Amino acid sequence: MDDLQKGGEPELEEFIHKIEAINKPRTDVPEIVNYLIAAREINASDIYFSVDECPVLKRHGKFHKLLESPFYRQEELKRLIYGILDKSQIQRFEKQLDMELVYVSDETGSIRINLYHSQEGIGAACRIIPRQIPELKDLGPKESLEKIADLEEGFVLITGEARSGKSTTLAAIIEHININKKKVIITIEDIIEYYHANQSSLIDQRQVGVHTLNFTTAINAAIRSKADVIVLTDIQTRDEMSLAMNAADAGILVIAVMRTFGGSGEAIYRMLNFYKDSEQKFARYQLSRILRTIIWQHLLALKGHVGTVPAMEIMHNTKKISELIRTNQLDKIYKEVGKNRALGMQTMEQSFEFLQTVHEIEGNVSLAFKYGKFLLALL
Repeated sequence: MDDLQKGGEPELEEFIHKIEAINKPRTDVPEIVNYLIAAREINASDIYFSVDECPVLKRHGKFHKLLESPFYRQEELKRLIYGILDKSQIQRFEKQLDMELVYVSDETGSIRINLYHSQEGIGAACRIIPRQIPELKDLGPKESLEKIADLEEGFVLITGEARSGKSTTLAAIIEHININKKKVIITIEDIIEYYHANQSSLIDQRQVGVHTLNFTTAINAAIRSKADVIVLTDIQTRDEMSLAMNAADAGILVIAVMRTFGGSGEAIYRMLNFYKDSEQKFARYQLSRILRTIIWQHLLALKGHVGTVPAMEIMHNTKKISELIRTNQLDKIYKEVGKNRALGMQTMEQSFEFLQTVHEIEGNVSLAFKYGKFLLALL
């Protein structure tokens, strides 16, 4: 991490030195919990633990070393991290070498933890999950996002790179439905980050590996249970993609998340790429009918590292876009999105240009958004 900051932001650095959870750690909780409390206290997004390093906080895209904390050796760090794992989790981690889990307590809230082994030894990357689910108006164009939540059926995809805020956008859409609609909602999640209490809707959250064996069996069960809305936090196989599309074809609203590095056209390409050449024609036809919206998002750091804001490409399916999907002209979708702002669509560049008028964005990142367009030229 060459860009770790020891200085800068004097007021924040002074505050970090005074964090009570570190200077006066509690002895009635596991040692690592004090660091998680500290991260929450200063609104950090992440905290990292590595061998022969002090813990590192990430706040609004900027790294801060906790220099007054110990530099943990391999066995010390292992003891620190294992302090919040039960016996079965330790056994699973030592067998699989990588593991993802959510740690929850009153003091820390929900923390998504990725554990891994490296040449140096054990390590952990911890993501601080906000306590409150944001409202749609706080994330992006309110009308466009509410349009998704008002859908009765069809397929919606939320895409982006890792740590681009996909889970937060998904949670906000689910909660809007939960509060404003009378629906049966079943979520199928790799890790449950946000917890939804029943409001006007009835919602069941299922975690793969805990409440169900895998996504495939859980999707089948959700379809049989007559769910109105099925939520999928990850699609990785042809079977999962096919079941999700069939559920949408049967009149269920399916909202899914998939990791991508480009815009709507690339997301469609990746979805279709699950299918064999002999299946492509039917897959394009089915997707052209059931697809409702694709969101591609990216988190932007605000100037001075005082926060982040999501930039979003939003594509709503139209007769023209449906035709482009059926005829495999995916490279033309980007231009079509840009022409239809009146329908609630926007390209990533248009989103960035708007955000520049209301926020001070850190650096010039507009060229990065041309990457999605460049990638489409290679399809």
